[in-house]
Amino acid sequence: MNITDVDRPIAISGTEPITLDWAKHHLRFLSSAEDDVLTTYISAARGYFEEQTGRSCIDAEWEYALDAVPAGAVIELPRPPLSSIVSIVYDDADGVEQTMDASSYVVHPSIAAPHAGSPSDPVALNAYCGCGRVELASGASWPSTSGLARSLRIRRICGYGATADAMPPLIQATIGMLVQFFHGRGAGDLPPVVQSLIDGFKWTAIQVRPPVDVIPVVPSSTTSQSWWSTSINR
Repeated sequence: MNITDVDRPIAISGTEPITLDWAKHHLRFLSSAEDDVLTTYISAARGYFEEQTGRSCIDAEWEYALDAVPAGAVIELPRPPLSSIVSIVYDDADGVEQTMDASSYVVHPSIAAPHAGSPSDPVALNAYCGCGRVELASGASWPSTSGLARSLRIRRICGYGATADAMPPLIQATIGMLVQFFHGRGAGDLPPVVQSLIDGFKWTAIQVRPPVDVIPVVPSSTTSQSWWSTSINR
């Protein structure tokens, strides 16, 4: 039996993965005349990157809901990176919301690595990190639920950090290239170099429960990159 799942945002910070000043320096366009439109382009670029890759840039709270408990002990959670679990709640047989005891499950956040490769260095999320997961503790079991839609709900924090400073540089550069595309009024497909970077960050996985069988379709790119050299050299 496939378990129906829904993932939805609960609290979005509104902070973007690159700042307006960062974008203006990237574009070599330091005038304030287009600040409003550049701010819109930044938001659009971040949204496009997240939609295409299935990732979350800046920390945000998301709710992953299932209509039944899984058969196995592990639930892999979409939208990496997983930072932490806020709560796991469920509707019992009477439809009353209950909260799972945090001691009954173990949280496995997305993979983190030392900044410089040494265990003594501060850790940072790998830009290409995979999904996180929640696993039943030894001897624990999933609770009985009503079995109705969204009867098991997992709220968690997804993202690389709370501010632009926490973002991996390669993701910032990729989003900056998207802003450059929008600012250059580019038409048609993204240039292959940008699309290749986005494709490299796409998160795909066969989830333990429920199965995932949808992979984003990206159109082939044959459009000339004339806008790119024009924008860079302006």
